[in-house]
Amino acid sequence: MQTIDGLDLVRSQLLSNLIYDEASTSFALKPFEVVPSEVRERITYRVGERYDQLRNWLEGVNQDETISLDFFLSKLFGELISQPGYGFHNDLEGANTVATLIESIQKFRWTVDQHLPGAEFEIGKEYIQMVQDGVIAAQYVRSWEGRSPDSILIAPAYTFLISNQPVDYQFWLDIGSPSWYQRLDQPLTHPYVLSRNWDAGQLWDAEDELTAAHETLYRLTIGLLNRCRKKVFIGMNDLDIRGYENRGLLIRIINEVWRRAVQEGQ
Repeated sequence: MQTIDGLDLVRSQLLSNLIYDEASTSFALKPFEVVPSEVRERITYRVGERYDQLRNWLEGVNQDETISLDFFLSKLFGELISQPGYGFHNDLEGANTVATLIESIQKFRWTVDQHLPGAEFEIGKEYIQMVQDGVIAAQYVRSWEGRSPDSILIAPAYTFLISNQPVDYQFWLDIGSPSWYQRLDQPLTHPYVLSRNWDAGQLWDAEDELTAAHETLYRLTIGLLNRCRKKVFIGMNDLDIRGYENRGLLIRIINEVWRRAVQEGQ
């Protein structure tokens, strides 16, 4: 739907169900001619022609096992999906997103290729796995450079802090979520135990984790408040993504501050 111009979600699903063969040992995408005639008419032959062009391009590139993921995406964008009839034609915002993705993969390749060479290490798959695990590949400042003072920035709290730009209003969403203070589980790159300030032989326990969470939340909220000129709006959900009551650390602290403010007001 994103790649082929004029293709909606319903017809994309129909096409994907009929042309994608995960069990194929050669090439997973089938040609448009395998689609039943009544479904082909529903999808339209114009879309089918564009799909076949995309499939043929991918099949040709698939034969080159040496091409890296960033080069692949660069070729795909430049040679095909930025052309008329495809979703990124004359889409400057989409082009910027693709360029950011390519640069992120490129920096990842430059970094790991020097330390983990060899045919058994597939950088593209490692990058995708890293994204799925929630690890950020690179930081970018382009998205907030030259931003209008009347614009609205939607971003994670840390991304906003890195930009170091004050604003009139802030909206803190889902303050009951533990993601406000919880670290990624990265035992091989533990930022506290592997630091020079950590005593050799000392074990990291649950109390240390809680202390670090409090410190992280304190630094984050103070940083956000110092960059807000007028007002902060707080958004709360009764239930978290698993359906349980939201009882994160930040919401408990805000409730306690609110309770004390009410008592002092009385």
